[in-house]
This record gives sequence, C-alpha cells and structure tokens, in this order.
Amino acid sequence: MKSKNVRTIGKGIEDNQKAVLIIAGIGLAFYFIKKFTDKMFSKSESSKSQADKVEAETEAQTEKDIQELKKEGVTPSYSNSQYKIFAGTLKSAMEGFGTEEQKIYAVFRYLKNDADFLKLNAAFGMQSYDFRYLNLAAWLSAELNNVELQSLNNNILKPRGIKYRY
Repeated sequence: MKSKNVRTIGKGIEDNQKAVLIIAGIGLAFYFIKKFTDKMFSKSESSKSQADKVEAETEAQTEKDIQELKKEGVTPSYSNSQYKIFAGTLKSAMEGFGTEEQKIYAVFRYLKNDADFLKLNAAFGMQSYDFRYLNLAAWLSAELNNVELQSLNNNILKPRGIKYRY
C-alpha cells in the first residue's frame, strides 16, 4: 500500500500516458541531436570544399613564388615528401591537448630559406581545426602565444634569412 505522504512525479497520469511522454521526450532529444549533427557536418563539408579551393589557389601562388625565388638562386632544400613529413610533425605537435612548442621549433630549424618556408606552408595546406579548416599560420596563431610566435619569428626564421613571418 502506498503512503499518502509520498509525492510522485506525474501524479494523476496513467502508466500508459507516462510511457508515451517518455517515448516522446526521447524522440525529441534524438531529433534535436540529429539536427545539430547534420548542421555541423553540413558546415564541415561546405567548409572543406572552400578549404580545397583556397588550398589550390595557395599552391598555385606558392609555385609562382618558388619560380621567382629560383631566378634569384633560392631553391627548396628538401623533397616534397619531406615537407609533408614536416607538416605532419607540426600537426601532431599542435593537435589534441597541449602544444609541443619544442617540436614546432625543431621543424622550423630545418628550414634554410624562403623556398623552404613556402613549401612547408603548402605541404601543411588547410587542416581541420575545431570544425573549420585553417592554414599553418592560423594553426600557429591558435596554438602559440605572442611570446612563442615572436621567438619563432625572431630566433629561428630571421637568423636563417627567411623574410616571411607569422
């Protein structure tokens, strides 16, 4: 026998009505979750196609810039596959929890000239970062504070004669 002092949620609602309300609530929750994830993936896909377009334009400009540097006697120091390895090392140093600044600095210490800088940036391309696609400069700005960026620019790039800065 139920005590009269015990309060119950849904007092006066029949068991089958409670079941319908619970099922409806679960259905609504799934509906809103699906709408949210569909919207996120939709943004991600359109963002990816836009990123691909920007990446193609950047690669074309990089090749033009490399050709100009070659006229001045400045050529890339490594193979394209090595720049991809450098780019992968940078990404792994920045993704997930925490940033491995020393790994980032170590990669940039391999660069010898402006052509290397351009090839590394092209190899990194546009990478997914928090539901959007960013280039290397944007990743570094998001992951390093101003002091760390200044250290990269002034202590690593500048002494190597690299004119580009982050």
